[in-house]
Amino acid sequence: MARSGSTIAGVAAWLPPGVFPATSGTRALRQGLRALPAIVRGHHRRTAYKLMNEMTARHPHEEHWYLMVLGTDPHFQRRGVGRALLEPTLARADEIGLPAYLETQTEANLAYYRRFGFEVVDSFTVGGCPPLWQMQRAPS
Repeated sequence: MARSGSTIAGVAAWLPPGVFPATSGTRALRQGLRALPAIVRGHHRRTAYKLMNEMTARHPHEEHWYLMVLGTDPHFQRRGVGRALLEPTLARADEIGLPAYLETQTEANLAYYRRFGFEVVDSFTVGGCPPLWQMQRAPS
């Protein structure tokens, strides 16, 4: 989390190597149960379920750092908050020689993540969803 005084300026949720994807066992069950309420209530729950399954199926199998979420309060965008949330984990990934991985459905984000060394490795669509780009960054 990045703060500006008492205000939250941005957040990043990184999963360390070996945590995702949980494809079997109790961890997979717990992850599925956490997502279930949002899927069941949604008008497009079938599409959401298919998208989640496709994301899991296409997720890299080798050890990596996974950026699940990166968000910056609009009032703090273009002030280095995203960089401050990305760089420490990317440096750690470089130290241990592991890639980093993320997905985005926002085409404008592709150029942003490329500045940090991420490259598009694949993209796909499910139902009427926007394309989802998969990006990976090799350790330096």
